[in-house]
Amino acid sequence: MKNIFTEHPNSVNETYFQHFIFAFMFGINMLLGGIFCIIHAVFPFLFQKTGSHFLLKMTTTFIERMPFLEERVIALAKLIDKKREQTSDQNCNRTPKNKLALTEEKKTSTLEH
Repeated sequence: MKNIFTEHPNSVNETYFQHFIFAFMFGINMLLGGIFCIIHAVFPFLFQKTGSHFLLKMTTTFIERMPFLEERVIALAKLIDKKREQTSDQNCNRTPKNKLALTEEKKTSTLEH
């Protein structure tokens, strides 16, 4: 007989309790991120990057835990690549002063990796 409490956790290689802890903490982080976004909506000078930080951290954690890549994750990667190309095109249209700054950013970025 199929157990509705363990079917999904088993499908992602987790026990019920492992899945419970992850899903519970994920939900808490979603609530916290949402609260920070609501506060930021009213007071734009507060929590300027907190909501996006929660979102990116949670997305990274979620993707790292996935047992296989789902189509929605592949679509997200394609969207990121498209945005990267657009940003690259915009950087080519900067003034010479900004191009120098961009060159320095690339050097720093290369050194950090």
